[in-house]
Amino acid sequence: MGVYLQMLDEREASIETFNKPGSEKFIFLLSTQAGGLGINLATADVVILYDNDWNPKVDLKAQDRAHRIGQKKKFKFSGFAQSSKDSTITDEDIDRIITKGEEATAKLDTKIKKFTEDAINFKMDDTAELYDFDDEKDENKVDIKKIVSDNWIEPPKRERKCNYSESYFKQTLPLGGPTKPKEPRIPRMPQL
Repeated sequence: MGVYLQMLDEREASIETFNKPGSEKFIFLLSTQAGGLGINLATADVVILYDNDWNPKVDLKAQDRAHRIGQKKKFKFSGFAQSSKDSTITDEDIDRIITKGEEATAKLDTKIKKFTEDAINFKMDDTAELYDFDDEKDENKVDIKKIVSDNWIEPPKRERKCNYSESYFKQTLPLGGPTKPKEPRIPRMPQL
C-alpha cells in the first residue's frame, strides 16, 4: 500500500480526485489559509490542524471545508497545541518592547513641542508678502486680453444632425387615422 500525495497545482482536479468514491488518495495536505478558501472536501473524515493560525476563525473555516453538507462519514477533528522557544516571550523581550515604546514616545513629544512653539510664534506679517502681488513692480507687463483676442479660435457652430427621414415616418406611422371604437364604460356603484 503506497501513500499518494498531490500538491495543489491543479486545484479543482485535486479536489475531485480526492472526493471521488473509492479514491486511492486518502491524505490531502494543505495549509489553513488555503483550506479556508473555496475547497470542499466532503469525503474527508479526519482533519488535523498542525499549524494553528493566530486567528481562530481561520482554523474553524479550514475545519468546515471537510464538515460540509453531503458529508456521509463520521467526522473527527484534532488540533495540535505546540510551543517553541521562538514563540515564547521572555522578560528581556518585554523590557526591549517597553524601551522602544518609550523612545518612540520621546521622539513624538519633541516633535509636538517644536510644532506648538512654531504655532505660537506664527505671525501673519511674516508671510503676507508671499500673497501680495504688485502690478506696478512688474517691468515685463503682458496684456493677456490682447494675447487671447489675437489667438482666439472660434468654436464651431452646433448643428442638429438628423439620422432619419422624417417623410418616411410620416407615411408609415400616420397620425389621426381610424382608431378602435371605445367600449361603453361600466357605471359606478351609487354611494349610499
